[in-house]
Amino acid sequence: MSRATSPAPADRDKLAGRLAKIFQRLARGERLSPPALAQEFGVSVRTIQRDLHQRFDMLGLVAEAGHYRLPVSALGRVSDEDLGRIANALGQGAVFPSAGPHALRAVMGPQDQATWALRPGLPAEDAQPHGPLFIELERAVRERRLVGFRYGRAPGKVHEPVQPYQQLHHNGIWYLVATEGGRLKTFALGRMSGLLVSDQCFEHDAAVQAHLAESRGIWFQGDAQPLQPVRLWVAEPVARYWLRRPLVPRQTGVKVMPDGALQVSCDAAHALEILPVVRYWIPHVRVLSPVGWQQALEASLREYLGAGTDDGDLAGAASGG
Repeated sequence: MSRATSPAPADRDKLAGRLAKIFQRLARGERLSPPALAQEFGVSVRTIQRDLHQRFDMLGLVAEAGHYRLPVSALGRVSDEDLGRIANALGQGAVFPSAGPHALRAVMGPQDQATWALRPGLPAEDAQPHGPLFIELERAVRERRLVGFRYGRAPGKVHEPVQPYQQLHHNGIWYLVATEGGRLKTFALGRMSGLLVSDQCFEHDAAVQAHLAESRGIWFQGDAQPLQPVRLWVAEPVARYWLRRPLVPRQTGVKVMPDGALQVSCDAAHALEILPVVRYWIPHVRVLSPVGWQQALEASLREYLGAGTDDGDLAGAASGG
């Protein structure tokens, strides 16, 4: 007997995307037609029927004149257990320390973006050991409660009071984004211990929230200062790749030069949003401004060719620290 093979990552992504969109529409109370869905997603009607009858069977869909919908009584009342089962069907459960409603909402849109966010990247860490911490932090973020914890190798440095704004999944790692002493910081959940959630609450800073909404990474300027304008030079041999789509965060403009090179403008929250991209494209891309960022990059490369460096050294050099 042959063993069934798991779907390829690309196929899982397509499946997750299709199921997420179908569930979104059902949750909005829409009546769905299998032939129309099959045409939209480029699959067979039989595949859509299997989605509706097997993957969403726990929802008790109502069939009417060839269309499917959620029962009126189920709208807005799907249980956490149901959410967890759907999340597993979508293949998102492994990302979350506590599989359940979080996993489903990850593919449903921005419903819970005030408490956590996902940013694609490298394969994810095993997040299951973070489960209790994740749940307590989510409550603290939702209720805007101050927290304290130890961070780093045992016994760890004590951080308190800390104002938690969001849990952020970036490049496979879960982080807490919070302010401490007026500075915006990130803390890896895997390095946190001894969490204490205070009864004392805090008010959200609108500037911090806007900063989080703008940022694409985990690098912040510390105190949510305005974004830094950046200009890059891109050589003609690779210009076509940069014209296809934005390759840097918050790209604001592209100017084509007479020789075919480009000047790309963008805004950055931190040098480390830009410099790793420039390093990837060496020798075809360089930073025109801020001049100090290009100088820091060149210094780090000289150190690499000598004694070596790391991103912590680069971050300090780029910020003048």
